[in-house]
Amino acid sequence: MDDFEKKINKELDDIYRIIDEKNEEEACNKYYNLILELENVNFKNINKLYFECSMLLFNNYYYEDCVKFLSKAYNNGYNKRKIKEFLFINFIEPNKKEFEESFEKNILKYNVINNKLQIIPPSYENLKLEFIPISKNRYFIFDLDEDNFNEIIDFSFEELDRIPYYKNNDEFSDLLLIDDFNLDNAKKYIKNIENRNIYYYSLNKLKTLSFFKIPYIIEEYLKNVIICTSLNAMKEYFRKNLDIYLPRIIHTLNYKNSRNIRKNIKNLLDCEHEFRLTTKGRNSDNILLSICIPTWNRGNLALESINSLLKLPYDSEIEFVVSDNGSTKYIDEYKKIRDINDSRIKYFRFDENMGAEANFTNVIKNANGKFTMLISDEDKVILKNLSHYMNLLKNNKQIALIRPSGTYQYCNLDNEYFIKGYGALKRIFVCTNYVSGVIYNRYLYLKNNLHKLHLKYGKNNGYIYYPHMFWDSIMSLKGDCVIDNLELVIEGGSVLEKQIEDGIKEGNKYIKDIICSDLNNLPSYQTYDCRILQHYDFIELINMLNIDSIEVIIYLYIKLCIKTNYLIYLIKDVYLEQGYDLNLIYDKILECCLDGINSLNVELIPEEKELIKSISMEHNNFYRNYKND
Repeated sequence: MDDFEKKINKELDDIYRIIDEKNEEEACNKYYNLILELENVNFKNINKLYFECSMLLFNNYYYEDCVKFLSKAYNNGYNKRKIKEFLFINFIEPNKKEFEESFEKNILKYNVINNKLQIIPPSYENLKLEFIPISKNRYFIFDLDEDNFNEIIDFSFEELDRIPYYKNNDEFSDLLLIDDFNLDNAKKYIKNIENRNIYYYSLNKLKTLSFFKIPYIIEEYLKNVIICTSLNAMKEYFRKNLDIYLPRIIHTLNYKNSRNIRKNIKNLLDCEHEFRLTTKGRNSDNILLSICIPTWNRGNLALESINSLLKLPYDSEIEFVVSDNGSTKYIDEYKKIRDINDSRIKYFRFDENMGAEANFTNVIKNANGKFTMLISDEDKVILKNLSHYMNLLKNNKQIALIRPSGTYQYCNLDNEYFIKGYGALKRIFVCTNYVSGVIYNRYLYLKNNLHKLHLKYGKNNGYIYYPHMFWDSIMSLKGDCVIDNLELVIEGGSVLEKQIEDGIKEGNKYIKDIICSDLNNLPSYQTYDCRILQHYDFIELINMLNIDSIEVIIYLYIKLCIKTNYLIYLIKDVYLEQGYDLNLIYDKILECCLDGINSLNVELIPEEKELIKSISMEHNNFYRNYKND
């Protein structure tokens, strides 16, 4: 016997002596530390010590360390019959009734949640994993097929809180995880993704379903997990439920021969996606977002926009709605849009130009999405950022509208969220001159008859040129409003001058009357005369909202006065170049702001009128005298 073995025997003798002295707590610590030391030197009799120490640990209620040492000895082939018998008698059999009841309850709960892809449960006796509880929601796994122990699985809240955050650039899409059987491998995804489906493709159904023995595993861990165990079942599920979104993110967790199965799953999902782009495979019941393109005489740009949108990976989540306002230019391009073989596209056409507002409402009315995004035909959606907004919409059905950032217009926005009501109205009122990119809750839009607003305000200059500002104000009282700083729209260069030139050449009365002025081709809606008309007509909007707070009415009117002064500032150089006296123009704007107080449908006391007057004069003077660098 060498010196090392003598040393070990001496330490064991000390441990046995301590046990004889009934000081088993100290003996447990000494024995445990001795084994840790011997594991580092590959001690040849380590399995015997594992077994002896585990009995001591069990008698002193150190169940986790007991099972840990027994599992090591068992996996090393030591005294397997006796170890298995001990574990079954002391750990598995006492919990069998609870496990059986939990398995039955969890199967029922799972099938209620996932009624479209239910599990046909195997008999309890055919399950392939046994669970040895060592503390709440922590277990050793014994694999009946492999006849060995796996690592500890830990579903405790403390463990879940330690899991690092899972982040993917795609904030919206569902996940598909490919794994051998161990649901514990999916923890970091399940923990961090509460509002998306996680498809768990298991290579061993009987082992994965063994996890259903664990009490409360459905509600605490698997409430958004859908278990798949065959490609045929997955294909049948997606083919029968065309409204359910396909998973777009695929991860392989712990499967040695995953390449082929991953390839097969990817091919299956690609095939289902292509089927959903056909008329036969189209389902419009669960469209989340309709990207709506009202267009006129820009078929070339509309076609570019559609071709860009077709690169999106979505199918039943999305649609692209084009409303052609009686175009006479780029007819071939519009026909190409109409003839594209993709069921996500819906194309509508007026026989003649009905005006911008009619085209806007037409494209929204003909959409099927829960939300609609208006996008100008010369603009492009930033595809990689769309998932952020899709996720926002899916998880916030109470949202009435979103104002995203653009690359030029509204490019320096802060993230803001407003609960519906006067706070939202004060922020949203007359703040969205450029409608491209704005997302509306289509249900609220139609419920509040915004598509019929022209029947009452068809001659209102504010509504004629800015119908969306009327919609925004009404919507802010009906649902929450979001301003988001993530860019969603690439704004194209202005093509207004070309429209004016073409309209004049054609003698198109609509174009001349609505778009042209006599001032250096300045659009008529931008002239100070028209801005004054718009100012009075936006007062009609304030009155129409039936606001019961004088403070809010004053706030909105002051905001309108500031906006009117600012809009004149934007085009003052045009007037200066034509020899106009800018002071006379700003005098008229101030007069308009002060006179408009009398059009508000509330009685203001002198102090309130003076407040409006002083702020209006302050901003009038500021923009009157402000000089660009």
